[in-house]
Amino acid sequence: MNAAALLDEIEKSGRPMMLPNIYLSPNSTETISLDRYFADSEKISFVCTVADESVADVSQNGTSLVIKAKESGVTTIKVQPDNAPEQKIVVTVRNNANGNGWL
Repeated sequence: MNAAALLDEIEKSGRPMMLPNIYLSPNSTETISLDRYFADSEKISFVCTVADESVADVSQNGTSLVIKAKESGVTTIKVQPDNAPEQKIVVTVRNNANGNGWL
């Protein structure tokens, strides 16, 4: 078996990682490491926008996004890197969320 040929085939048939949707309780934060989802993220510029800023805010800290939940509701964060297609994160803020990104 040619290991290099096998690895080349795996590389060609992979799918890009997609940013996750998250669930937060009000006034909690979640940090998402962009280098898990974008190759060479330290060399990329990102523009991030929140559809409903009354539900959540987003800021960038190096190669990480910091999402701050405000009040109950649902919003979308658009993440537009300068060299790849836009991705979206659906942020659900609920009083019953446990604050660690899961219901």
